Parts: sequence; C-alpha cells; structure tokens
Amino acid sequence: MRKLLVLGLAMVLLSACQKTPDPELTPESTYTPMKIGNYWIYAHYQLDLNGNALPQSRTDSVIITGDTLINGSSYFIFEGTNYPLNGGQWQIIAMLRDSSGYLVDVNGIIRFAQDNFTEVLASKTEMHNGDTLYTLTYKMEVMEGEVTVPAGTFETLNYKGTVTMPQEIPGIQNPRYINTLYAKGTGKILETYFFLNDARINEKRLLRHGLAGN
Repeated sequence: MRKLLVLGLAMVLLSACQKTPDPELTPESTYTPMKIGNYWIYAHYQLDLNGNALPQSRTDSVIITGDTLINGSSYFIFEGTNYPLNGGQWQIIAMLRDSSGYLVDVNGIIRFAQDNFTEVLASKTEMHNGDTLYTLTYKMEVMEGEVTVPAGTFETLNYKGTVTMPQEIPGIQNPRYINTLYAKGTGKILETYFFLNDARINEKRLLRHGLAGN
C-alpha cells in the first residue's frame, strides 16, 4: 500500500454541519483567536513505538494575513506551511470563521466546536481504485489534565479524529486516532498525524505564538 497521509486539519473532509454566524468573540472566549497578525509556530516530533518523542529538524509557521467576505460571511485567511501536505510549501492553508463557538471553513466543514461533545462534526471516506482505504470521523472531547508543549502548559479540548480501515495491516493499530488540541485564548497547541502503513505517530507542538493586540 502506498504511503497515504492522514492529517487532523487536512482540507480533504467532505461533509459537516453548519451553524448560524454569531457576533465576533473576544480572544479570551474563543479557542482560535482570529485577528490579522496572529501567528503560531510549531515544532515537529516523532514518537517511537515506546512513546518517546524524538525532535525533528522541521517547523511549521502559520499567520493570519487578512480576511475576506464569502457569501456574506467574513473569513480569516491563514497562510503558512502545513508539512507534510504539499511538501511544507508556504500557501493559504485555511480560511476560517467563528460561528457560535464552531470553527467553520469555506466549505462549511466544522473544524472545532467548544460546546458540542455528542455529534459527529465531520466525516470522510477515502477511496482508491474503487476500494475503501479508511473512514474518518471527528468528534470533540475534553482532555483530562493539562497538556505541556514548548510554549507552555494548557487545559485543552480535543477535535478527535477516528480512522477506521476495513482491511487490517499487520502491526498497525485499527482504529487509529488523530488528536488536535486547542487551548482557550491561544489556539491549536498540538496536532498529530501519521501514515496509514507506519505505526509511528508524529506531533506538531506549539513552540511560540503571537496574538495581535494582546
């Protein structure tokens, strides 16, 4: 099987719920503070089969560079790198808005919900040559305890993806999980990704960030 990538916030999801827009939230009340100039820098780690984190010589940078009006709704433009998608080249990686505590992209896909812990928020089935490679569903969960990354220690909510493969691969857990952790007033602090035929997990951990006007 070819090395297929699964990312927590990859822009490949196909279906989702959509909510009614709400007035702009303050940075303290939202889990993704959105203001032009806000930025986040992430360091990459690879977890070996014993759970040891091995630093990688790679970082990702994300910055809000502007906003745009689409179908009457205002979206913030996120530019940066999002390795390993597109080889980590600099590009627009998302256009997002906050709708009543739901983080929604231009396709109506929910990327995060701060109060909904029951519904499936997004789902996708990946096909290859007529065969199902995996199904991916996202739901929210509250993380127990605090999570420490280079930027600090945070209480978080997890936009958790469940990846289920119809065919077992020897040595590969099934189902597998994608964790994307958000801290209130800070944004995304940790994201995991993996290849379907590799048992190791990779993490992006928040190294530092800057919030305009805060």
